[in-house]
Amino acid sequence: MNPDDGYKLERLAREAGVSARTVRYYVQRGLLAPPVFRGKDTVYTREHLARLRAIRSLQEKYLPLDAIQNELGGR
Repeated sequence: MNPDDGYKLERLAREAGVSARTVRYYVQRGLLAPPVFRGKDTVYTREHLARLRAIRSLQEKYLPLDAIQNELGGR
């Protein structure tokens, strides 16, 4: 799949360096927007990937998820 067309969950997780379970958890917590529906499938966008990378970067600074959510709230 071309990144311009979106990412399936497994590919997004791999590109971001997290597990698919982590992506689902971040969506559930509101840290990451839900995937977009394209027909019967769901896809993630480049914005999802950028957000996951931002979350990982902030985690490397030892910020807890609540602080990360506050930090990224305005983005």
